[in-house]
Amino acid sequence: ADYDAVNGKLDIALNTISAHTTANAEKIVDAAISEGKIAPSSKSYHLAACAQKDGIAAFQTMVKASPKLPAVGDSPTPGQLDKGNDVAINSQQTKLLVDLGIDPADEKILAEISAT
Repeated sequence: ADYDAVNGKLDIALNTISAHTTANAEKIVDAAISEGKIAPSSKSYHLAACAQKDGIAAFQTMVKASPKLPAVGDSPTPGQLDKGNDVAINSQQTKLLVDLGIDPADEKILAEISAT
């Protein structure tokens, strides 16, 4: 009887801790979405990651180090690009330029593309 009572209290305590952890993870992930640090579509993935051992701490570290995501439809700004050119062109644009005999790294061409 004592074992059953202790086991029941342990279950209640573990369920309470689990519910608190889940609520805390939900709050933290929702805040990261509101701040634009993660996409809303990845919420379930991040909640599952937070449920792992030390998951919430790892998630908070990742969010702190992450830049804000660009809004849908935003073009990358020069500060967001890591490599040489200030303008990002896609593979189709690159192929078209090469097919036309134009150097896709030409700054003047990239400036004209970014103006459109």
